[in-house]
Amino acid sequence: MESASTSDLVSPHSFDTSGFNTQAKMLINNVISFLRQAKRNSLLLKGSPIYLASRALNISLNTVSRISSSAKKGEEFTSPKRKKPHRKSKIDLFDSFDIQGVRNVVKSFYSVDK
Repeated sequence: MESASTSDLVSPHSFDTSGFNTQAKMLINNVISFLRQAKRNSLLLKGSPIYLASRALNISLNTVSRISSSAKKGEEFTSPKRKKPHRKSKIDLFDSFDIQGVRNVVKSFYSVDK
């Protein structure tokens, strides 16, 4: 079995480890569980590295293959951007007459009657 060269591995000190999200923690737990099972049964370590990674992470073989091929191409790993709906500003919903009316009501709350 081939061992990974040092240049292939990412140092844990090269990124911020202040807090892993739930998904990362689950993946780490999956790898630990797989390695514990492999320690008891060495037949689990037979197969291609992509297949073993898929088994260890408990994710589909296609996903691991897609990530592996993008890494070989030198693509950056990025998180998908969350799309937020664009809403109209609340100010745009009112015309100047309505805004002046609201302004007058607010001023009336703070006016002192003499």
